[in-house]
Amino acid sequence: MIKKCVITILLVIVAGMILISSWNYTSNRIRIFPDAIGSQGVEIQKRDGYKIDLHHPYEMVETEEGYDLIIHFVEE
Repeated sequence: MIKKCVITILLVIVAGMILISSWNYTSNRIRIFPDAIGSQGVEIQKRDGYKIDLHHPYEMVETEEGYDLIIHFVEE
């Protein structure tokens, strides 16, 4: 009985993970959270028709004050 319950729970978890991973999530906002605890983060507007380039998503460039984060987008 317990074995069937455990198997059922695992199957539900796996089915949920498959559903979530196959969900085509689209948003026109990207949120970046700095290291500060309790920070609301920075929200960046994304233009329609573009998505983040998964092969080369970002680049960090050193500056005099720290570094700049460049996010690469490609057309959908």
